[in-house]
Amino acid sequence: MRRLTQETLRDYLNERLAAHISLTAQDPQTNPVKLLAYDLSKKVEDREIAFRDIEQFVKSASDAAAAERAHRLGERAGIHNKNNGLDEIHDLALSRSKDGYKAFKTWVETPSQGIVLTAHPTFSLSREVRACLGVIAGQDEQEEKAIEALSKLTYLPKRAPTLQEEHEDAQAAIKRIQAALTDIYTIILNVAREAFPDKWTELTPQI
Repeated sequence: MRRLTQETLRDYLNERLAAHISLTAQDPQTNPVKLLAYDLSKKVEDREIAFRDIEQFVKSASDAAAAERAHRLGERAGIHNKNNGLDEIHDLALSRSKDGYKAFKTWVETPSQGIVLTAHPTFSLSREVRACLGVIAGQDEQEEKAIEALSKLTYLPKRAPTLQEEHEDAQAAIKRIQAALTDIYTIILNVAREAFPDKWTELTPQI
């Protein structure tokens, strides 16, 4: 009887899942995950693995998946290329300014992107977990501490958020958006000040 521990569970699951997947070549209706669940259930019945080890493994795997998803979010949002992104905005504004003041004003004052804030999927996680994932997405010097903190947290909040808490979280998100827009509009107005020194103050950016 091979006693499984949290350390050996991953290898066992990978091994059994690979074996079950290979069966689909003969029987396309084979469900490898369901068979894997049966394997695990049998190990529990035979006392070859403890529930606490399964729980710890699931938590560890969940943390790794959450951290990986946070990294993808950071890459997609361009968090790590903020300066490069602002440089591109500067180059775009400079190019637009060459079309003349009227065309530049039309571009600057015509909304081209919208922002929608939706909260319910976000509130399915506790505030503490969301804070950790935000740090991990940023991949800054606090990432290692955030990953360690995540390992000690449960994902589901202990209770539903109050309206006040929802409002506070929405306000925090809006402040971040406003800060980003300030960076963008500062660059655009700096370009306009150089290109149109007599008219740039008449612009009201709302890209």
